[in-house]
Amino acid sequence: TLRRRAPVYFRGKVVYQAPEGHCGDYVDTFLADNFAIGALLLTLGVQRYPWGATRSGSCPRFGVLVSRGFRFFLAQCCP
Repeated sequence: TLRRRAPVYFRGKVVYQAPEGHCGDYVDTFLADNFAIGALLLTLGVQRYPWGATRSGSCPRFGVLVSRGFRFFLAQCCP
C-alpha cells in the first residue's frame, strides 16, 4: 500500500514482520518496511535467521533483543 497507516494484516515470513503489528489494528507502513529491511540485512550479516518470530513471548531470541538491546543480542545470539 502507499498509505502511511494501514490495517494490520501480515504476509511473508514471520521473521520480517514488525512487532508493533501484533499490538493493534493499524501499523505505520514506513516503519514496518524499515523493520523488515533491517531484519533482512541482519539475516544476511549473520547468515541465518536471527529469531523465529516477532510476536511477544513467541521467540526467546527476539525477547533477548527487546529486553537487553541490540548490542547484547549480537554478542550473545549471533557470535
